[in-house]
Amino acid sequence: MSLEDKDLHSIIDILQNIDDLKVVLVLESPYKDELIHKHPLAGKSGQAVTNYIKGRVPSNSLVASFDLPIGCELQRTGFSKLGIMNSSWLPLDKACYPCDSNARNNTINSFNLIRLNPKSKSRRGMLDQRVDIFLKNNFSKRVRHILQANPTVVFVPCGDLADNYLSWCNIPSTNLIDKIPHPSFNHWSGHFSAGLITQLQKL
Repeated sequence: MSLEDKDLHSIIDILQNIDDLKVVLVLESPYKDELIHKHPLAGKSGQAVTNYIKGRVPSNSLVASFDLPIGCELQRTGFSKLGIMNSSWLPLDKACYPCDSNARNNTINSFNLIRLNPKSKSRRGMLDQRVDIFLKNNFSKRVRHILQANPTVVFVPCGDLADNYLSWCNIPSTNLIDKIPHPSFNHWSGHFSAGLITQLQKL
């Protein structure tokens, strides 16, 4: 599979030290803020995560002092107990690509279809299915790498696509907290997961 200038759009995971990891937040894919900052959760969603978790971690945790979007704070401080990864390391929203690319690159159209249909386990179009499997295999490889180094890490899929892709990895239920919303559109407000709060207490 080819994607023109894909290196300009790829965003790597934030995993400072896998041996220290306690929790990994799994999101969908990079968006415009992430492309600017070159790391996940750098925009409004990242700020929503910071606002939510800083009051739910131990008062002596470094995270309690965070003010910037969570991805920016993890990069700034090197805090290693919390990680962030995207299901796709490439943007799925076609708005992240130049308009001339959208017209000629069928792969980008497949990305956008996957984003708009996050719960689908299979895709009707041959290219859409190939792209989906390609992304899932890459994601599964990254997840397995983490678990091989640190079998106690807990993954927190945030949103339907992250939940879909983590189910593809078939990881033990003890390594998973599901049914967590994506932090966009004020979804990370109030009390929505006792399991997540329990894990945040480890940070």
